[in-house]
Amino acid sequence: MKTPNGHITLIALALIPIPIWILLAPDESNDHIFLQQWLSLVLLYPIVEELLFRGLIQPLIKKRVIGRWAGVSYANVVTSIFFAASHLFTREPIWAAAMFFPSLAFGYCKDRYKTVKISIALHCYYNASYFLATGA
Repeated sequence: MKTPNGHITLIALALIPIPIWILLAPDESNDHIFLQQWLSLVLLYPIVEELLFRGLIQPLIKKRVIGRWAGVSYANVVTSIFFAASHLFTREPIWAAAMFFPSLAFGYCKDRYKTVKISIALHCYYNASYFLATGA
């Protein structure tokens, strides 16, 4: 059963990245991403990442590590560390580390709603909004 607080939480998670996107708004010199690349970054990667991290890894960790800190499961925190570390292959270390925070939001959705579908949708939304805002 969904409560009004659940809807408020989803709205908050959707609004949190907006100030960051404004700060990262593109200048006129940025090139546009080709449609194929954009679709990969906005659909394919988020789906694959969420199925792996929230669909497989987080539940496996949750079976072994029980507990919460500040409303976030330890399994979510550990999974988010792995998620951020996985971005070291494609990002500068500081940007890879920054992936920890959206990952916590995706993991929270997985824990709260018991489905990876909302995590996938939120991840796609975050990526789409970021790439639209930055043009990168």
